[in-house]
This record gives sequence, C-alpha cells and structure tokens, in this order.
Amino acid sequence: MVLVCVNREASAHPIISQSSVFCVNILSKSQTEIAQRFADHARRADRFSGLRTHPAVTGAPVIDGSLAYVDCRLSEEHTAGTHTVFIGEVVDCEALPGSPLGYFDAGYRDFGISIGEA
Repeated sequence: MVLVCVNREASAHPIISQSSVFCVNILSKSQTEIAQRFADHARRADRFSGLRTHPAVTGAPVIDGSLAYVDCRLSEEHTAGTHTVFIGEVVDCEALPGSPLGYFDAGYRDFGISIGEA
C-alpha cells in the first residue's frame, strides 16, 4: 500500500480521483529540471510537454529515466484539511540503482541514500 496526500487544488487531484489510479515516480538526482517543472504552477498545462513517458500497468504515466516508480490502483480516499489522502494498492513497481532526488528546506538535495545497490 502507498499513501499520497494531494492538495485538492492540484491539477493531479481530479485525475487521480476520477481515474482511480496513480503512479509515484521517484526521480534521480540528475532529474532536478523535471522536479522543478512539476513544482511550477505556471507550467500546469504543459508539464508533460516534450517529456518522454510510457504507460504503467494501470495506464498512469511513468517518466522515462525515473529512478523508480510505484504504480497503484486507488483503494481509499480521505479528506484531510486542504488535501485528500489517497491510499493505493501497489500493482507494479520497478527500481534502478542510484540516488533519489530529495527536496528539503527549500532545496533539492541528496539524502545520502541509494536505491537498489547490494
């Protein structure tokens, strides 16, 4: 199970609620530009423009080159203040070795962890 909290004013909110699927893409440190693109409210309409993706099992978009993804079918939805808590059942996932991109204290950074390394 995966839990994500989405602001009800976010463009993704009605898409998740109506389609009943979502995919969490975990970006690598080298994909800061993609993270900034999705964080920019002015780019809401063209976030996927020119971005290479492929459909996950559920049909939700997986960003090509993502370090990892978790593809989910929506199980539950709960209102919490200005957000909705979406709880999804994982139907597919994949991870490549590398360091995930993190965001903390108003900046993108490396948390010193790696995925998929033995």
